[in-house]
Amino acid sequence: MILVLVVLAGLLFVLLQRGQGNESVDEQHVDEVVASYEISAENALKRIQSNDTVVLLDVRTQAEFDVAHLENAILVPVQELSQESLTAASLGEDKKDQEIIIYCRSGARSKMAYDIMEGLGYTNIKSLAGGMIHWEEDEHPVILQNE
Repeated sequence: MILVLVVLAGLLFVLLQRGQGNESVDEQHVDEVVASYEISAENALKRIQSNDTVVLLDVRTQAEFDVAHLENAILVPVQELSQESLTAASLGEDKKDQEIIIYCRSGARSKMAYDIMEGLGYTNIKSLAGGMIHWEEDEHPVILQNE
């Protein structure tokens, strides 16, 4: 019994030693594995920078959008999302295959918007993993209200 306790204590010591020293490797946000319907903040930024036809769809409220949003984003709050509101925002039937990145504050509303848009026949859409929270943690550019 004592031998088992000594072995377990030694194993615990080794595991704790391995974990030390990794805390300061990278303090910046690191995206976890993203779901198939998502795109990481880093990959979204790359897509935006390399492709000027990518549409950014903000599905937060007008008040949230007014505080900070991504440059050239189109606002359609998720509670107003329909084919009619998308058409009014220049994202109608002719844009169903357009590359669209949907974002909100944390990713929950953009997932809802993704589901709605997928149901409407949009084929090239992604939800920003972690939303504006991850985007800002990664220090990617935003448009602030006073700019």
